[in-house]
Amino acid sequence: MTLSSLTENLSQDITRAGLHERFNEQTCNFLWNVYRHFLKTMNKTPSRIDLEIMNKFNHIHIADSSSWKIPQLLKQNFKGYNQAGCKTQLMIDYKTGCMHQLDITPETYNDQNYSKVMDDFIEENDLMIFDLAYAITETLNNIAKKDSYFLCRLNPSGINVYLKEQSGYREVDTLNILNKLKKHKAIHEIPCYVGNKNHKIKVRLLVITVPEETANRRRQKLRQNSIAKGRRPSKRNLELCNWTLLITNIPQDKNLDVRNIAALYSIRWTIEIFFKQLKSILNIHKTYVKRNPYRLECEVLARCIVAMFIAYCYSFARSYLWVNRKCEISFEKTVKYFKRNITIFLNKLFTSIRKAIDLLKIMILKIIDTCQKHRQQTRINSLDQLLGKSLYSNLKHIKISQTRLLAMTS
Repeated sequence: MTLSSLTENLSQDITRAGLHERFNEQTCNFLWNVYRHFLKTMNKTPSRIDLEIMNKFNHIHIADSSSWKIPQLLKQNFKGYNQAGCKTQLMIDYKTGCMHQLDITPETYNDQNYSKVMDDFIEENDLMIFDLAYAITETLNNIAKKDSYFLCRLNPSGINVYLKEQSGYREVDTLNILNKLKKHKAIHEIPCYVGNKNHKIKVRLLVITVPEETANRRRQKLRQNSIAKGRRPSKRNLELCNWTLLITNIPQDKNLDVRNIAALYSIRWTIEIFFKQLKSILNIHKTYVKRNPYRLECEVLARCIVAMFIAYCYSFARSYLWVNRKCEISFEKTVKYFKRNITIFLNKLFTSIRKAIDLLKIMILKIIDTCQKHRQQTRINSLDQLLGKSLYSNLKHIKISQTRLLAMTS
């Protein structure tokens, strides 16, 4: 919103210049305190999905980031690639549907650095799901040391793969192994170690050959991302787009089939949907701010607080609907519903907190009735995938023995 439109909606008279000056460090600190208080309150009363595969873990954290370009005059505070850029780092708990952590950073603050921050939120028997951008040896090692688990794509540029021999560990070329595997519809499981010279973590490497169309899309995206950062993708990384490579330290005694583990990784896309709604409906990436970095931070944070509030209501509706009807709630429909009705809710809130709470209960019931996610023949819902209906259900599981691995890499 512009400063003019903001002043029109305030109960007190204030000029544009006066309002501009109110966006300062103190205002940002206030909103961060509101966010932290709400986050603490929200996670005290979570509504959980009861599903056998998820009950094997205390929490299932999903982490991801999203960035966008902002006016160039803000580059001093929000450095980006070629142009000023802003990034949000987000963690959600899939079991509750609630946000666990949110940070606003410059675009150039890379995910690998932020992965060290995520360690603080991991507890024993938690599962952490994230993309390869977060997958560095230090993070994986810290998660494993806490007796918790990770599931992520293998980062071929930042993590080495090792086989254990009698004489010690031997680094192997992953691409060389992949090219020797038969390209049929199967999930190959390769027992190995990942890490660097100082730390090596025992993992299960899951290899899934992807269709040519998917591989080409990945190559196109890889080229676009590399060009945006002033680089060129290597021939090796372009060839690796032919496979999905997942690494996890989830042990055999968890009694999770590799097809279920692959299905677990697919729920990472729920956070992509969350970011999509932040941008397409809550317009987190749009701003009229030209110079004041505090105002930009306040705008982004305020919209994230709204998103957190919606996610909290979504969590209640999602849990109720799954327990009683075995159906899912559409987060997109939920966000759109709140966007249509938020003015009515705010009017109640300014009048009476009790009336606002009563209205909110009615709104959640309305969400349950009108925001269901319909099952489609061409798309499998995330919870259905965890019930064994995923695209991986019919894939054959082939575990590569240590003897065969050593022969393939000798």
